[in-house]
Amino acid sequence: MIAMSLSCNPEILIADEPTSALDVTIQAQILDLMKDLTARLGTAVILITHSLGVVAGMCDTLCVMYAGRVVERGATEALFAAPMHPYTQGLIKSVPRLDVAATGERLSSIRGQPPNVIDLPDCCPFYPRCDKAMEVCRRKYPPSVDFGASGGPVAKGHTASCWLYSEAK
Repeated sequence: MIAMSLSCNPEILIADEPTSALDVTIQAQILDLMKDLTARLGTAVILITHSLGVVAGMCDTLCVMYAGRVVERGATEALFAAPMHPYTQGLIKSVPRLDVAATGERLSSIRGQPPNVIDLPDCCPFYPRCDKAMEVCRRKYPPSVDFGASGGPVAKGHTASCWLYSEAK
C-alpha cells in the first residue's frame, strides 16, 4: 500500500499506523523504505502512530494528541528531551528503557481512563488523570503556550496547551 501511494509522487503521504501488527524486523524495513522513498521524491509524511519508538526514529516534528486535540507540539528531539504537557510526560515515562531496566525500577503508568470523546466537556479532558490538575482545569480548556517565544531554553515553536504555563488563569 505504501509503495502504491508513493508511486504517484504525492507531495504529502498520510500514513496511519503503517507498521502496526508487524514484527520488528519488517517494521524496520518498512520505515527504512518510507525514509528512502520520501527523501528521494521530496514527499512529506504525516505519520499517525501510537509508537513513540517509531516517532523518535522517523519524525522531525511531533504533535501529541489527547482526546482529539493537539496538547503539545514541537521538534521531536526537543519534545522528548523536555516534555511540557503532563500527558506527554506520562507517555514518555511509560516507555520501557534499557538504561532503567537494569535498576529494577517499575514502569510508570497514567492513572484513570481516557474520556468519552463523544461528549467532551469544555475543560481540559486530561484533568481527571493529571497529577498537576488545578481548579481552572475543570472549568475551561487551556490556551496554547509557545515556550520558545520568550527566548528560553525550549525551542521556538514548542507549544503545549496546559494551565500550568498560562498567565491567563
